[in-house]
Amino acid sequence: MLKELTELYDTTLLMVERIDEIEPDQLLMLLDLRSDVIMKLELQPVISIAEKERLTEIGKFDSLITGRMNDLKEEASQALEKIKQTQIQKKVYEQAYDNAYVTESYFFDQKNN
Repeated sequence: MLKELTELYDTTLLMVERIDEIEPDQLLMLLDLRSDVIMKLELQPVISIAEKERLTEIGKFDSLITGRMNDLKEEASQALEKIKQTQIQKKVYEQAYDNAYVTESYFFDQKNN
């Protein structure tokens, strides 16, 4: 189990070193790896001192990872808001355009003699 924890620690360390460049897919991969390790730990009757120490070391990076996740969430929220605003503007424009040509008016062209 120490091998899996060391792999998780190394992967976490690599991610944290370039935390500002991490994409959402990479974070999901890290979270899946963490989930797998936790499930394996839960199946063990006893966790060794070395494993506990490694878990503590991994836990030190939680705030950085959570912060990056919140940043990505905010970026996605802003992008969705921008899309909504664009859709609203498009709809207003289309309604104004449609209403401009729906009025019942006539145009008479007179021939000059």
